Amino acid sequence: NKISRFPVIVSSTEQKAYAGINRNRAAKMAKSEYISFIDADDVMHPERLKIIAETIGSQGRPMGVVHGFTYNKIAGDLGTFDTWNSKKFWDYHNKYARSESLNYPKISLHHGHPTYKSSVFEEVKFTNRKRGQDAEMLRNVVDHYRGGVVYIEAPLTGYYKRARIYD
Repeated sequence: NKISRFPVIVSSTEQKAYAGINRNRAAKMAKSEYISFIDADDVMHPERLKIIAETIGSQGRPMGVVHGFTYNKIAGDLGTFDTWNSKKFWDYHNKYARSESLNYPKISLHHGHPTYKSSVFEEVKFTNRKRGQDAEMLRNVVDHYRGGVVYIEAPLTGYYKRARIYD
């Protein structure tokens, strides 16, 4: 079962850099078709990678997958949830993501937890901004590929300090 084995690469450096530069470095080292990111101060649902892998397969191998986020307890049972195809997310992006704010209104989405196709990094890179580089990257990917990103409504990650994991 391919979904049960996810390679993990750990890298360290003496060079000081913000998250964006380190994520670009990780993307260069990756040997897989997709790269999934999560922040060090967050936790993920035990089925997160499996759900993302199934979504990639069912949605025609998109350029990226993003999902819901919570500041509350991460539910063990996610129940039913919707997945927006890349056209629906593209339409939403064009309607709501053109403000100065880097946040997407009306949905629970954490920019720091995307899964991107490795080939994305040949054309689009994280910037070295201190804050907001992950949101900027998501916008740049969606704009560059005129969509190509799907959104899973389920909160597959949570903030570690507050989320307390599962039921």
